[in-house]
Amino acid sequence: MTGNITFYLTSDDSSDLVINVNGTNNELQLSGCCTTVNATWSNFVAGQAYPINVYFTEVGGLAQWKLEYSYAGVSQTVIPCLLYTSDAADDSLRV
Repeated sequence: MTGNITFYLTSDDSSDLVINVNGTNNELQLSGCCTTVNATWSNFVAGQAYPINVYFTEVGGLAQWKLEYSYAGVSQTVIPCLLYTSDAADDSLRV
């Protein structure tokens, strides 16, 4: 997909998403419980990989984190956890 992509971030308790698009870091921050924020970023090029960094903080209770995307002609779609990897020191945190 070349063009604009909207990302949706949902979590409790807080999270931070950073996507590097052609040398520019785009950041989406969420603080507070049980909400969704979104941002639309441009200059994506079909077939090109983009580094994504996500930071998630759990204060207590149940943990929830979800990343979704949409673009022209494609409705809001969840990015499956099976596509994520982690640099966490504890591999039990790997998703």
